[in-house]
Amino acid sequence: MKPLRRKYLINKPFQLGYTANMLLLQLLGFTTSAGVVAWIFLVVLNRRLTHSLDQTFLLQFGSIVTVLIIGTVFWTIRYSHTIAGPIYKSRQVLKEVADGRLPVMPVVFRKRDAFKPLADDLTNMIQVVHAERLRFALVKVELEALEEMLGSDKVDTGECRDIIRELLLRISKL
Repeated sequence: MKPLRRKYLINKPFQLGYTANMLLLQLLGFTTSAGVVAWIFLVVLNRRLTHSLDQTFLLQFGSIVTVLIIGTVFWTIRYSHTIAGPIYKSRQVLKEVADGRLPVMPVVFRKRDAFKPLADDLTNMIQVVHAERLRFALVKVELEALEEMLGSDKVDTGECRDIIRELLLRISKL
């Protein structure tokens, strides 16, 4: 069994940027809420209700805001992990394919990762590249046979033309 990986910051710029955006949205929500409550007390109720802000209220409010901020940071890092993981894996697979190494196993993302269909698409792409590589290998073998035939004393130009037409037809389908 594979040991569990606990690295949550796979793509730091993306994940920390996403977290910063969520914190800014939360701050905007706090500010808007505070503005609406202040407006209600100052304009709508026209100072008919008076409430003294004591230390207990400020401590409770500060505690709630702190817990919400910590919760938001934790949730956004965990959520962005489900996005950054598949992107990281996809980049690794694409780098392997670009280097000429085709993975033999299908591409699989973790259970809770986003973009599950992308794994199937990458696997299909790898299979197509593998099939094309085999077709190129067959064309190469036939070209080598044609080269050998042209090097011999018994050259049948009609047969050579047929082989060349066949190879051109195969290449045009690639």
